[in-house]
Amino acid sequence: MVQPIETESGHYLLISKSIIPALDSGASSCLSAFKHLMTRPSLGCTPWH
Repeated sequence: MVQPIETESGHYLLISKSIIPALDSGASSCLSAFKHLMTRPSLGCTPWH
């Protein structure tokens, strides 16, 4: 299941254990930014905000 998480910055992150390996190569750049977002809240791919 996909769990929408509202961050302190007001962005919504779609967290899902099953969607990570399901991402295609076209979303690899977003996935990379998504990983950085875990450690750097000011950086990341957030198309949901």
